[in-house]
Amino acid sequence: MRRLIYPIILVLFGLSLSLAYAQAPEGKEYVVKADDWLSKLAEKEYGDPLAYPAIVEATNAKAAEDDSFTVITNPDVIEIGQKIWIPASAAESVDSATTAAQPTQVVTFKPTTIPTEAQTGSCFTNAIGLGREDAYRCMVENQIYDPCFAVDEAPTVVCGANPATGEIGFVLQLTEPLPAPDLGQLAMPWLVQLADGQVCGLMTGTVLGVDDRIAPYGCPDRSYLFEDFQQGEVWMAEKAVFGVNENGYFVEQSEMVPISVVWQ
Repeated sequence: MRRLIYPIILVLFGLSLSLAYAQAPEGKEYVVKADDWLSKLAEKEYGDPLAYPAIVEATNAKAAEDDSFTVITNPDVIEIGQKIWIPASAAESVDSATTAAQPTQVVTFKPTTIPTEAQTGSCFTNAIGLGREDAYRCMVENQIYDPCFAVDEAPTVVCGANPATGEIGFVLQLTEPLPAPDLGQLAMPWLVQLADGQVCGLMTGTVLGVDDRIAPYGCPDRSYLFEDFQQGEVWMAEKAVFGVNENGYFVEQSEMVPISVVWQ
């Protein structure tokens, strides 16, 4: 009989430990208001916008014990009226915050795989925004590809490659020579991956802007990034959601977000 008692005691002890670790930390309840972002709340509470994972983890722990709280699955999406839990200290989420604040990787991308697929077309200028001699804006029938890369002196031109998704693209069989370099433009990143995993791309068509500032990067959640990134060990970008009225576009919400990877 003793052989059964000891395992049961150990299992119960393990469960009690698991429950203890799952409990939300000390803190306070907060109801989301208009223009609230988690990084903005983290900066207000802890003086560090990168400490927002502490609020995410504390809220999710609270949701496990109180169904009036909703689990946060996407740090970029919180709704007005939503209850969140703001811990008294961000220390309990140091690991998550540290991950979010890892130094930004800056990668000069060039395709290394020559695709077997080929399409016919031509390039008519350098890629918009990249400021590179080997990157072009090209066309296949009525479809524009930007950027396409000359990967050798043949020249072999590869379009549709994407380092964020792993797509290798196709070889563009040129109907005319490549245009002469025209690099009279400010070099800008092509793709950026935010710390939350979203990949935002440089738009080559209509670009939104307010007050002489442009937001040329579009993100999957229909937000945009202003072009003036804060460059340092960790790059930061101002991410904005735009509204429109009779006077034009305006910023409904904005927050500073860390960037994990830059492809240029």
